[in-house]
Amino acid sequence: MSIYLTAISRAKPQHIEQFKALLLALVVESRKEEACIQYDLHQSSDDPALFIFHEEWASKEASNCITKQLISINLLRILLTLLMALSLYMKLINLPNIK
Repeated sequence: MSIYLTAISRAKPQHIEQFKALLLALVVESRKEEACIQYDLHQSSDDPALFIFHEEWASKEASNCITKQLISINLLRILLTLLMALSLYMKLINLPNIK
């Protein structure tokens, strides 16, 4: 029996493109999963910061793996925000960028 999931996520306005890139990477990796039947990402035309996933998985067990991936994407979003804040801070105090 297939499991259908819908997930909604919102990016901060200043990070829409970076967040979208992370979500698209998640789509690519999720579609590689054997149990993934369908995995689509949609971006709202009215609100570009709003993203919606539509997913179909072969079983509940298979859908549980995506839950772990979503936790990872949230951690990546937090990390991205922290790195951008660090970059801004370095500019404010005139430190060279870390490479």
